[in-house]
Amino acid sequence: MLKVFKLGNIWFDVVKANLLGKKNSSKVKSRARKSMRVLMAGSLAWSIFFQTKYCIRGNITTERRTAFEQELGFPILGYLEDVEQKEGNISKIANAVHREKVHGPFEMNSIRISSSNYWRKSIAGQLEHLLFQGGEAYTGIAPPDLDRIYLNNDFSPYTIMHELCHVKSEKIHDANPEFKEKWVSLALDDDGNTHYTSLTLWFLSKLRFIGDHIKVSDHTSEENEKDGFINSYSRYWWYEDAAEVCEEAGSRYLRTTIRQIYDDKNARITAKFKLAQEYGLIPAEFLDYLKVEKAVKDDDETYESANKILEIGKAFLEEHPETVYEITIRNKMGKLLEESENYERAIAEYKLGLQANYKDHVDYKDTLHRISICHAQLGSSDKMKLYEEAEKRYEKGWKDNDIKTAIHGVNDFLKGNGEKF
Repeated sequence: MLKVFKLGNIWFDVVKANLLGKKNSSKVKSRARKSMRVLMAGSLAWSIFFQTKYCIRGNITTERRTAFEQELGFPILGYLEDVEQKEGNISKIANAVHREKVHGPFEMNSIRISSSNYWRKSIAGQLEHLLFQGGEAYTGIAPPDLDRIYLNNDFSPYTIMHELCHVKSEKIHDANPEFKEKWVSLALDDDGNTHYTSLTLWFLSKLRFIGDHIKVSDHTSEENEKDGFINSYSRYWWYEDAAEVCEEAGSRYLRTTIRQIYDDKNARITAKFKLAQEYGLIPAEFLDYLKVEKAVKDDDETYESANKILEIGKAFLEEHPETVYEITIRNKMGKLLEESENYERAIAEYKLGLQANYKDHVDYKDTLHRISICHAQLGSSDKMKLYEEAEKRYEKGWKDNDIKTAIHGVNDFLKGNGEKF
């Protein structure tokens, strides 16, 4: 602080010398220039120190990171505090990336979890912190042509899906330039004008000081649906529009999409999902899966209705045996059997779900829980306790960022204790 006051006094002397025409003004100016050079050199050294720390501490090798790269083919980066020591952070990424790889192979360079601490950010991150309201422009970003994703340390699984979609859509566009043209054509009005607004304007609206003075048009859900958009954010750019469709295809809450496609028969939104399916941006079976979800939504809790859902689900799984939606469907089918007190069949269905290639975190944990309840109903206390322990182990492994648990679950533990699959 003393140095700051000294620098201030020097610059005051410069101004005074200029005003009074002192003979020694050149000496004062020289002192000021020298002090400024010292200040700039100090700032540069300070910045280099923290950027070196950012590079070294963010790229360390740990058991968790090695396991992640061996399993998924690219590294995960960031400070220990934001990666290994943040409950479930690696698990969320591993589970989401594995889902996309089950759907279809793709390549990436890295995923980095960024710190919320200013001094643990890159130069670009520090600049973002200074320029944007709340210190962040994005919760996640996938810069073009880098095959990298940057996430803040409080990201959600849906943010990962969104950013992974950016990486995939860029590769799809590079291999199939017509993809963008087809997508953009779905956002034109009757006169051939685009419904897309401006991502730049949205970007500027997030800046400190000036953001509050920039008006970004918001639209009602009815207006968005009429123009073929899932939400207002989709309107800013086709790139974001595609990512929002991709994110929706991975959502657990599809009632709105079911209404848009099957009840309202929204042609534009349906066409976007079909295009995303055609080019491999989302699973090719998504719209078929939506029919299963619709059957569950329309369930009137009758015996006939339950049997119909079981038949639809079974037919879907026979047609799409490697689907990422398998565990979710088998979980729903198991619950229908459980509700009809057919506990043994329910357990069999649930256990098939546990063996699915992709193990959704919510469904896998819930399936373990449901099996323990079914065994309790059958009076099998040993089996009930086994699955209760399996559920605890799974949740602990998830929170501890154990890659094997996040991707493969705890089936080995169950097998090791006599369970047959």
